[in-house]
Amino acid sequence: MRVAINLRNANLMITDGHGESMRSLARALVADAANHQVDLLFDAPSRVPGLQRQSAQIHVLSPFRIGNRLLSRVLNADPWYRARVPLASAWRRSDAYLQSAHEPVPLSSGPKHVAFVHDVAFMRPGAQRYYEPDTRAYLDRWTATNVHRADRIVAVSNWVRDEVVRIYGIEPNRVDVAPHGVDSQRFVARSDMAAVGATLRRLRVDMPYVLFLGTLQPRKNLGTLARAHAIARDRGMPHKLVLAGGRGWRYDEVEQELEATPNKDLQLPGIIDAADLPSLLTGASALVTVALDEGFGMPVLEAMASGVPVVAANQGGLANAVGDAGMKVNPLDEDAIADALVRVTSDPHLRNDLRTRGLARASELTWTRTAQHVWQSLERACASC
Repeated sequence: MRVAINLRNANLMITDGHGESMRSLARALVADAANHQVDLLFDAPSRVPGLQRQSAQIHVLSPFRIGNRLLSRVLNADPWYRARVPLASAWRRSDAYLQSAHEPVPLSSGPKHVAFVHDVAFMRPGAQRYYEPDTRAYLDRWTATNVHRADRIVAVSNWVRDEVVRIYGIEPNRVDVAPHGVDSQRFVARSDMAAVGATLRRLRVDMPYVLFLGTLQPRKNLGTLARAHAIARDRGMPHKLVLAGGRGWRYDEVEQELEATPNKDLQLPGIIDAADLPSLLTGASALVTVALDEGFGMPVLEAMASGVPVVAANQGGLANAVGDAGMKVNPLDEDAIADALVRVTSDPHLRNDLRTRGLARASELTWTRTAQHVWQSLERACASC
């Protein structure tokens, strides 16, 4: 079987869940290709490491030199996705084509289409509070187009699968689940606290702290988390709250909420370089994320693999990711979140138990396993190829 994978967005090297997961998935698919051939489609030279294998060929499909603006109007989307990809011989000779469900689809039909759905939060109740109207319309349009065209759909969690079926009226038997994995070489339980301390000093992060990791945007529910942290501090917890990540959609609303919170023990180190992330996780007493309608939550697995206890929302893909290996709380209940923070930072027996269960959970969810699930979906799509 020959499979083309669209990696244009992943090649931007943005440190968000969408880009990171597509890069990790591509590496795992190439490594686990067996007798299959993989064609990797880019619009510029690849910046993604780890793709140079015998089973993979990288194809740089240069954007049209002229007419892009006119084509964008005609196609109501980026012409590279809609018109440039179908012109590529690597696409036309493939048996299957894998792409993110949230990006435009080729204008013409071709190989068997497999769509990878990362999230559906933009279509959940109240989503208009968290997304710009144009962004929400764009994501809905192309996700709907992808899942209705697709021969197979791959969802990152059981929750995302069920929501795709509910929102878009998709037959359940067309949707497979391939949970995200974790890079077990980068994220390990470390004992070299001297190196960790050096990284934290450079980042100007003070211990002890509990950590949120992700894009700073309203859907991450950071105002609620900050207020819960203030309650926990009032109850004697000495830990600061570190909110690490880049500014996302409507960051000004997040900033207003944080400024209105009677909590002066927050630290915002900004975007964390990939090389510093393992140390930032290792130094944390806990990872806490109470995001609303999260599709999966890669930082949860990265924390577990690092031996760090996790406190997470008890709904959506976060609940699927945590399983029984972390503390799950109502993401709208500040008191419950505060109670979990106090307990996880003060009870050594609980911490050891969560650490043990987290390491076991992380060992089950690898990118190799994710790739195996996706290969199975591709094979199902190509059953008649």
